Parts: sequence; C-alpha cells; structure tokens
Amino acid sequence: MAYEIGYDIVVDDEKCSSICNEYQKRADKFEENLKEYLQILSRIKSEAIMEGSVSEKIDSLQELVEVLKGESINLASEAKKLNSSFLSDFDTADNYIF
Repeated sequence: MAYEIGYDIVVDDEKCSSICNEYQKRADKFEENLKEYLQILSRIKSEAIMEGSVSEKIDSLQELVEVLKGESINLASEAKKLNSSFLSDFDTADNYIF
C-alpha cells in the first residue's frame, strides 16, 4: 500500500556543503578582524593611552576579546560536522524508504 505524504523532501547536498564552506570563510575573516582589532587595542595602549582608568578599561576589553579567539572557527567546525552527520543520516533514511 502506497502512502502519499503530500510533499517531497529535497535535500541539496551541494548547497549544504557550500553553506558550510561559507561559514568557514566567514569564521576565518572574523578571526582576521579580531586579530587586527587586538593589535589596534595594543597600539592604543602602547602609544596613546598608557595609564589611567581608560587604559584599565582597554585592558579589560582586550581580555574579553581574547576569549572570542577561536570561537568562530569552533562554531564553523561544529556546523560542518552537524551538516555531514545530517546528510549521512538523511541518506541512510532515504535508502531505507526507497
């Protein structure tokens, strides 16, 4: 007995992979920008604002920004793993159905 769901599920493997590649590119660019931002903060500290409350605030900001380093790469990597797992699971289910 055939059962019609009423819609077709279409998964474009290449589109999923290209989105993951775009995530990776954006993560790499974010890391570059973050590195440049930290360099700018360091230059400000060493050449313009060397002491005082503003200098202390810049120190705090640098510490917070340092925490972000690598996080976008981790997120892009996790997205790639999830995408791969999704496509694999979907292929397995698709083979079972058809």
